[in-house]
Amino acid sequence: MAGGASEKVGAASRPDSVIWYERLAGAALVTGLGSAAANPVSLAKYYNLYPIGYPIMFVCSIAGQSLWIC
Repeated sequence: MAGGASEKVGAASRPDSVIWYERLAGAALVTGLGSAAANPVSLAKYYNLYPIGYPIMFVCSIAGQSLWIC
């Protein structure tokens, strides 16, 4: 490997590209949550349109992204 592996999982090491993907995907998730929290008008607009479906999809989206990253 060009950069070497910096983390080990069990006996196998993970490539640097995988490690960076997880870091950047996590940062994108946190940035998206921060953006949603910074724009409560948009959250309220969609919540008023879909009072049951919007919170369910929001939670499922965050959970799905978290599962994909880990």
